Amino acid sequence: MAVEQGADYIECDVEVTRDLELVCSHEPWLSEIINTSLYPEFASRQSTYEIMDDDPELNWNDKGNITDWFIFDFTLKELKSLKRIQRLSYRDQSYNNMETFCTFKEYMEIAKNGNVGIYPEFKSASFTNN
Repeated sequence: MAVEQGADYIECDVEVTRDLELVCSHEPWLSEIINTSLYPEFASRQSTYEIMDDDPELNWNDKGNITDWFIFDFTLKELKSLKRIQRLSYRDQSYNNMETFCTFKEYMEIAKNGNVGIYPEFKSASFTNN
């Protein structure tokens, strides 16, 4: 929509999958953007990740230890089988469970076709780099 509205640049947050593919998503945990109850085959993927360093400047998140499903524990094919939901209640919910993850390659193609620049933000880089 930003391209249609005349944006010069589009921004997306980027996470990395288990098979080292890049996808557009704000946080690495999935329970806020996936109705996990619809996917019992992945129930065993739930795990807890701890903050990696005592130095607050190096922490990969500001929420402490998190138990959830994480993008970096799924392959791109597995993520593409999941349908996203809108995590913010004040935003349009009519597309819930209809769309899956956008890959970074797909995002770049949207930008190229729309003749706009990109502004990627790599999230959780220090954590997924370990």
